[in-house]
Amino acid sequence: AYTWLVGSLYGATFKDTIILGMVILAVVPLLFLVIPKMKISILDDPVAIGLGLHVQRMKLIQLITSTILVSMAISLVGNIGFVGLIAPHIAKTIVRGSYAKKLLMSAMIGAISIVIADLIGRTLFLPKEVPAGVFIAAFGAPFFIYLLLTVKKL
Repeated sequence: AYTWLVGSLYGATFKDTIILGMVILAVVPLLFLVIPKMKISILDDPVAIGLGLHVQRMKLIQLITSTILVSMAISLVGNIGFVGLIAPHIAKTIVRGSYAKKLLMSAMIGAISIVIADLIGRTLFLPKEVPAGVFIAAFGAPFFIYLLLTVKKL
């Protein structure tokens, strides 16, 4: 239970990864179809409605897709905090331009950071293993404090 609470790739099997991959392949294309509408949904509701967006429907689509993706990821590796806070900020500094590119880069940075944290956790203190969530938190907490202190508009 401890490993699942702090998050680790330790218990993930190939079968679990295939199931998660199928869900991602089913849900992510939907996200890319609605990205232009997502950009409009960032605006105030009256402005978005004025631009022809069905705000409640868009919020429901965003809620359902994010819930599916997050619940699948958490069921596989547990709760790994700070990834959802760190990855988008790093992606925003690396990628300029379209929302789709930022979304894709954010997902890649999040996945790569978890794999690196898991690799460090499995090899640094051999023969013991430290969950990936511990290393993500060790990097994420100071990074988030840095963001709070330096970025005026978060």
